[in-house]
Amino acid sequence: MFKTGTYAGDDSVNKAIAHGLGKTPKLVIIRQVFVGSTTRGAFTFIIVQAAKVFCQAGGANSELAVTTPDSTNFYVGNATSYDNSANFASASVTYFWTAFA
Repeated sequence: MFKTGTYAGDDSVNKAIAHGLGKTPKLVIIRQVFVGSTTRGAFTFIIVQAAKVFCQAGGANSELAVTTPDSTNFYVGNATSYDNSANFASASVTYFWTAFA
């Protein structure tokens, strides 16, 4: 079972994103898309058991802690780097996600 959706970043810590699965997701994959660009973007992976956002972008990797996902929400945003924790506030960025149960 999986669900999909989008959200806008807001530069906040532990932003709750409702996933609609009814149970804790095992994996959430987020694609950061820049409006008007077909070549820029970062893949961000959230591994539920670790409660961290793992990001690979531009040849660099990061691992930032967030709140552990639950049966209602998964969480994004770490003050160390909102961009690398899937919660960058920019009118030109949209986040597309897929949550897997």
